[in-house]
Amino acid sequence: LRERARHRFSRAIGQACRYLLQAESPERAVDLLERAVEADGIAEGLYRSLMQSYAQLGRTADAAETYNRCRRALQGALNVDPSAETRAIYERILQPS
Repeated sequence: LRERARHRFSRAIGQACRYLLQAESPERAVDLLERAVEADGIAEGLYRSLMQSYAQLGRTADAAETYNRCRRALQGALNVDPSAETRAIYERILQPS
C-alpha cells in the first residue's frame, strides 16, 4: 500500500512538472521537485526531473549537485547506484554545448 502511494505521488509530481516545463516555468518546476525530493528522498525519477529542470535554467552546478544527492540517497537507503538512465542525463548535462 505504501509503495503504491509513493508511486502515485511520484507520477503526480512528474505530470505537474511536465506541465510547468511546457508552460515555460522551470523555476516553479524546480520548487515543486525540491519539495517532492524532500518528501521522498529515494524517488530516482524525481531527481532526474530536477536535474533536467536545473539544466533548462542553465544551472549546471545545481544539476550536478542533484545527481550527487541522488547517488548518496540511493547508496544510503538501498545500497544501489543511480540507474544508467540517471547517469546518462547527468553526463549529458555536464557535456559542454
